[in-house]
Amino acid sequence: MNRSPYSDGQNLFCLLAALLSTLSVQGLFFILPDSGTPGMGAMYQLNALLDGLGHAYSQNWLSWCCLMAFFFFAGRRLYFAEPKLRLRPFAVFLAAAFTLFFFIGACMEKYGAFEPVLSGKFQLVLLGVSAAGCFIPLLAFFGRLPAMLPVLFSLRFAPAEKLARRVQAKRPLLGPMLFFALCWLPVWLIAFPGGLASDTGTQLGMYLPENIFNNHYPYLVTLFYIAVSRLGMMLGAPGVVLFLLTAMQYFWQAFALGYMMRTLQRLGVSDALRGICMALFGVVSIWPIYAVCVQKDTLYVGGIVLLMCICAELLYLGRALTPRLTAALLALCLLIVHTRNNGIYLCLPLLVALAAALGRRYLGKLAGVTAVMLAVYAFTQGPLMEAVHCNGNETQEMLSVPFQQTARYVKQYPDEVTEEEQEAIEDVLIYDTLAERYEPYMSDAVKMQYRLRFADDDTGHERELLQIYFKTWAAQFQKHPLVYLEATANNIYGFIAPISYRVLGPVELNIDVDPALEHSVVDYTQPQALAPVRTLYCKLSTFVGKMPFFSLLYSPFVTTWIVCVGAVLLLRKKCWRAMVLYLPMLLNVAVCLVSPINASTRYMLCATACLPLLLAALQNEPDSHKT
Repeated sequence: MNRSPYSDGQNLFCLLAALLSTLSVQGLFFILPDSGTPGMGAMYQLNALLDGLGHAYSQNWLSWCCLMAFFFFAGRRLYFAEPKLRLRPFAVFLAAAFTLFFFIGACMEKYGAFEPVLSGKFQLVLLGVSAAGCFIPLLAFFGRLPAMLPVLFSLRFAPAEKLARRVQAKRPLLGPMLFFALCWLPVWLIAFPGGLASDTGTQLGMYLPENIFNNHYPYLVTLFYIAVSRLGMMLGAPGVVLFLLTAMQYFWQAFALGYMMRTLQRLGVSDALRGICMALFGVVSIWPIYAVCVQKDTLYVGGIVLLMCICAELLYLGRALTPRLTAALLALCLLIVHTRNNGIYLCLPLLVALAAALGRRYLGKLAGVTAVMLAVYAFTQGPLMEAVHCNGNETQEMLSVPFQQTARYVKQYPDEVTEEEQEAIEDVLIYDTLAERYEPYMSDAVKMQYRLRFADDDTGHERELLQIYFKTWAAQFQKHPLVYLEATANNIYGFIAPISYRVLGPVELNIDVDPALEHSVVDYTQPQALAPVRTLYCKLSTFVGKMPFFSLLYSPFVTTWIVCVGAVLLLRKKCWRAMVLYLPMLLNVAVCLVSPINASTRYMLCATACLPLLLAALQNEPDSHKT
């Protein structure tokens, strides 16, 4: 009889760790507030805890057993299999960060506040025990991750390999492009001639005289949509115009993802991984829905993907920066900075980092691209914006985080707001309805009532009122700092925590336009007979997005953690070349953390689209995954 390779002590450790992890994930943390009232005796609280655990087990006993077995065998493999595990500081850091963000997300998802799990000593002890249950397996997982990456990159999966070879056999670019276009075609047919996002409808609404033309959405894109829609109405064929708009971005997205597949092939990514990527881009409903829904984000994402691919080819394949390629870089940067207001914050650092990585050889050309991009951007955001009478004040976007914190403070502590503080807030945010407008996961209702939103003509007065407001903001923070932390956590936890958050991405398959626009600037319609089919597809997409495992394909936090973990693995080896590609995606994650909507798939879409390229960069960097 063969002796087990694991000692009794190792098995006992894994058994206790598995029990602790199962308790942590399945029940312990989520019944903390129900485990007794602060101030009551320890025996009373312990009895309440056992009752809660017993109830949770009786409801989910099968999942408890499965999780227990999983953690036990996974723990043995991670901690005690050969080669010997060597715990590194980066693994401790990642495990601690993931544990912290998991509990922040779980706390916000269930209670919307920190107080229930910080309300007494007993709760704090249980919180520590539960945190240990998460930390122990994560510590071993992140410690083993560098050694696991080569296994991932050499994965063999026959169906995926067959798909990649067939699609890219003769046409490495055209093949994937046509494959994506065919996979998405059924969605386009049920949405024919195309969908129209709510943001696009709002942009078209700026045509009406009662609305203020502003740069909340990039105004050049707004002018383009309005002009094309007006042309369609004048020609009496608005549906044809919508079809052409949809076709433009439909094939733009297919081209961008197809180009990335070709780049992955050139970088030596295995057939299996490329086949899996093709299948996911072709089937996961986010991609066809955004392909057929006319909105700025599809143009933006395509531009980001192509720009990242060109940078990867320059860095890893030694591609020459010819005049033609230089022009392409400039055109993509101009597209990106004019289709999303935060695009400049991704392009500028990327160009600077790329110039530093490539050295003197291309320094002049990249400096020229950067200079022209900044000059054009300054012109379009200055003189040209004034010439078309577009208001460019977007202060409320930059201040959405403190505005949300103030709204939560007013909602929770209205009696503590002094008359002076109320006046300071009233001058900026409309105080009377502020508490009612507060939504924990979205700051739109608060920030869009910013009184000084269109104060371009008197910026000095705006600055003065904001200075007074921030004095009030700082004073209230000193009184109740936890409220501010809760307001921020409620608005971002879907980007950082593995919580089953509602699916916000695949919901815009229908035309969403203000009825006031009909017969003025736009009169788009879809076949009413297909309305039930569109609704069914959206419901199925949402249902799949909430299923175990499949929900990971729709969850922004997965992208956040792949980007951040990959960056940490590269930084520990000082692999600066790969960090050129990771830098803009890290900045995109940072932008998402101050965005107005929690867990929006759309805000994380460009980073999600670039994940295969980031993994390829991790694979190609010398010694990037050696222990």
